[in-house]
Amino acid sequence: AKQVKQEGMPVGVGKVDCVQHALLCREEKVMAFPTLRWYHNGEAIAPDYKMDRTVTALVGFAKRKLDMDEKFKEWDKKR
Repeated sequence: AKQVKQEGMPVGVGKVDCVQHALLCREEKVMAFPTLRWYHNGEAIAPDYKMDRTVTALVGFAKRKLDMDEKFKEWDKKR
């Protein structure tokens, strides 16, 4: 989340405790931990993230997702 904020990326990063929020995790079909999932306009975009769990890899994944969305395609040039 720090790196995303430092780079001014237009994304939110969230964390859910599935023990505390079991209903939400059932509704979202979270079957394993940790689950990393991309959402767009409140909808989960399949497939779930399965690559490296490093900050560099996660930020790179988010940047690629932003580049694929016309609305955010040039987000990094607007800073």
